[in-house]
Amino acid sequence: MKKRSSCQKNFRLKTFSFDQYWNINYTEKYSNGIEKDFKTFIRAKSYDSAKKTLINKLRKDDASIKVKAIQGFMFHGNYKIHANRKLSFENWEQIKKASFPNYNDVLFKKEILRKEGYTNRFNKTDLDHVLSIGFKSGKENWSYINRKGKTKALEDRKGMIYKGHWVKWDKEEMNAVKGRMIEALINNNNVRLKAAKEMGVSRNLFYSYMKRIHTVDWNKEYPYPKQKPPILPAKIRSSIQKKTMKKLMNNGYVPFSNLTEDQEKRKIKNSKKTKSKKREIFYNEIIPKIKNALPKFNNSRIKTAKYLGLTYSHLCKILVKTKKIYKINWTNEYPTKYSRPQKIKII
Repeated sequence: MKKRSSCQKNFRLKTFSFDQYWNINYTEKYSNGIEKDFKTFIRAKSYDSAKKTLINKLRKDDASIKVKAIQGFMFHGNYKIHANRKLSFENWEQIKKASFPNYNDVLFKKEILRKEGYTNRFNKTDLDHVLSIGFKSGKENWSYINRKGKTKALEDRKGMIYKGHWVKWDKEEMNAVKGRMIEALINNNNVRLKAAKEMGVSRNLFYSYMKRIHTVDWNKEYPYPKQKPPILPAKIRSSIQKKTMKKLMNNGYVPFSNLTEDQEKRKIKNSKKTKSKKREIFYNEIIPKIKNALPKFNNSRIKTAKYLGLTYSHLCKILVKTKKIYKINWTNEYPTKYSRPQKIKII
């Protein structure tokens, strides 16, 4: 007859909409190697969150403690303490009061004494039997007994091939393999994986052939193609450059300290040119936008600034500068109810 599946398996996989009470058994391992078993109650919506709550609390109390062998059971209506005894109202009240998290932020835990001879809380291990089985070291090892004389160091495998045991590779056969390898590498731009696929062998076998055929310096004659580094976006590239420049400056480097007088003058001149170009492009774009936006809002500067995504002070600066540079009389052309007509002085 098939064994009846436990309802706890379903509870552990489920996430509830409200907190449940979990009976958690676990083991604490201390820095000196001693282990102790405990039982506690955790309040959480799922079994996973209950485990996380327990681990975080124990780490908070003592970071050196390691938590092992966590096992949890959810309290429910038909939960039995013993074979024929269900939880009473008093039991439920005690569970609620002792559960963590609580108002006092205290984890109530009860130590469960480990049975004599048990190496963990589940079973006991016969250590003498464990030591008598498994892989043995030294000359008693199976590999040493059964593979002695069949293994060779990597350096000694040059010009050799394995056929049940290591033998000298026939020169004609080796040259034939070498020719196929060279042809495959040339066809695939020296990429080893693609060359191995063309030959119909694995990449590991291809590399082992390269080590055994020592008449060719594969890395010099057929070097692996260097991959181009990926092109980074301008923002990331500039941030990297700024970080490197900061490091250099912290170490005493002064930017542009090696420039001559002529180079310094040329640098200042070029920087002024670039600034004036940027300013000109900006004004050529913003002036028509301002001219279109002002009539929409009855020439209100505040509403126009909001519409264009500018601050009021920034818009005022633009109007003042464009008035000087492009001779635009904003107060006369786009007057508000508070503005007075002005004249532009022609010099």
